[in-house]
Amino acid sequence: MLKRLPIFQLLLIMNLAVLIVLSGCSTSGKLSRSKDLADREKAAMILYAKKDYERASFIIEELLSVFKGTPKAEDMLYLYAQCKFNLKDYLTAAYYFNDFSSQYPLSSRAEECQFMYALCFYQDSDPWYLDQSSSRRSIESIQLYLKANPGTKRVDSCNLIISEMREKLAKKSFEQANLYHKIGHHKSAIEAFRQTMEEYPDSKYREESQYRQFLSSYQYAEISVPEKQKNRYLEAMAYYRKFADKYPLSRYLREAEVYYTKALKSLEKIESKGSTS
Repeated sequence: MLKRLPIFQLLLIMNLAVLIVLSGCSTSGKLSRSKDLADREKAAMILYAKKDYERASFIIEELLSVFKGTPKAEDMLYLYAQCKFNLKDYLTAAYYFNDFSSQYPLSSRAEECQFMYALCFYQDSDPWYLDQSSSRRSIESIQLYLKANPGTKRVDSCNLIISEMREKLAKKSFEQANLYHKIGHHKSAIEAFRQTMEEYPDSKYREESQYRQFLSSYQYAEISVPEKQKNRYLEAMAYYRKFADKYPLSRYLREAEVYYTKALKSLEKIESKGSTS
């Protein structure tokens, strides 16, 4: 068992810790107020190392214009982009990471900044039910990064990001199609489910999309005017066969068979009426 320290030793340790923190704050504070550029740069480095990204970014922003055209400008731009990223100001960070890789394409940090540019959009990506502009930009920028850096060590991370973003886009597409299905806009639902499957063929929503496309087609035939019902039942049955062929063990198959049988009976009635008229 660990021995409990006497109270006076604990108080001494706590006071020392506070003094160290205050000393660091005092040092960076004095340096940041200095008119000497070297002092202000040192203050920025201290604040950045302490993860005080907000205060560091204020000083670095001033130094960016001062050091423009000098070797130190590269360091300042890189640190400023990192500050914005750590402050979760992802779109501003993306701008500066892109600016860095454009200004310093031969820098040892250029590849990292290209990746960080894409990562900013990934971090900025909203939940599936909101706007997905950042999700799409994340995929596009990751693909450009991989094309420019085929031997990158970040390939696995890139593939994971693309997969996650595509799955989010697939869910949005599927839910939009499903909304059409639920409110009875069957023609729109059939087309929307088709687009979901076409754009995201490897998505986990593919199976349900194909089932619901068949179901929407069946329901569309049900509410159609008599002269159009025959062709629409035939279309629905074709959708069923495609679904059953692709997913013979689907959990939706039994329910799909019920609607297929109904469509078949309705079609037989239509054809029997046609033969007696």
